[in-house]
Amino acid sequence: MDNPKTNKLTMSDVLILTGPAGVGKTTTATIWSSMKKAAHIQADDFSFLLDEGTFEKWSEEEDKFFAKISAMMALQFLMNGLPVVIEYVWKPYAIEEIRKELFRMKGINVRVVRLTCDLEENENRDKQRTPANQMGERVKILQDEFNEIVWPSFVEELDTTGLFPQQILDKLLGKQDSTEEEKGEEKEGE
Repeated sequence: MDNPKTNKLTMSDVLILTGPAGVGKTTTATIWSSMKKAAHIQADDFSFLLDEGTFEKWSEEEDKFFAKISAMMALQFLMNGLPVVIEYVWKPYAIEEIRKELFRMKGINVRVVRLTCDLEENENRDKQRTPANQMGERVKILQDEFNEIVWPSFVEELDTTGLFPQQILDKLLGKQDSTEEEKGEEKEGE
């Protein structure tokens, strides 16, 4: 969890980002990891390490396998003093796998954030991807799946609709936008 006084993460922190394709997970994770000098685990990459057909694509079995690998990698980074961000289209059962593995090590803080955005923006973001990475109709399928899930209470939600990457990061870190800060300063000066 974030330190409520400083809103800074310690070296024993893990940020798990989940959400449908195109909500800003990779962009947010990349900026966050650069800012925090952290390791960035993009679980999508694991599919390239497996022979086609090892697991049914996007199955619970594949998700749990990716979750275990992500957790093992995260523990290695944490043992070497690096905070970690893990991102993927995680469902609650896979997030539980990661948490179970990570909590074997004492003093680990895990924050799970589900990024969302409205369908129209989600589809527009998908069209901006390279053709090979576009999800097409799967964007709506994932949106529908994610909206039907009853998420555990420890999973925070962050709507990224209409936000630029830095604004998403600021919200993730709990920073006010400049107009809110200015309003606060005006009230103090009155």
